[in-house]
Amino acid sequence: MLANSMIVEKAEREAMGAEQYGNRCYELDAMNPNGLRERVAEQIETYLDLPAWERSKDVEQAEVASMQEFHSAWNARLRLRKSISGPAHKYSPGAGQRSEP
Repeated sequence: MLANSMIVEKAEREAMGAEQYGNRCYELDAMNPNGLRERVAEQIETYLDLPAWERSKDVEQAEVASMQEFHSAWNARLRLRKSISGPAHKYSPGAGQRSEP
């Protein structure tokens, strides 16, 4: 029973697909995902300037490293600043009053 309903559903999907897209369409979920990924990558690469692509990847890597270095330096300055000035909350209104737990 289950097999028959699966065949009917498949036939209905095929008919709907042919009606919507014509007879030159294929159901790709039946294709090995690795093979599909490989074919798509091959086709995309035919349109790329691969040396320029590789250079852009190198530039991106340098930019990320620069941003990480800046972020680390910024955090180090913030830590140093906090340790020098101490917490500012002790000067705010209500400082010294204990709050109930």
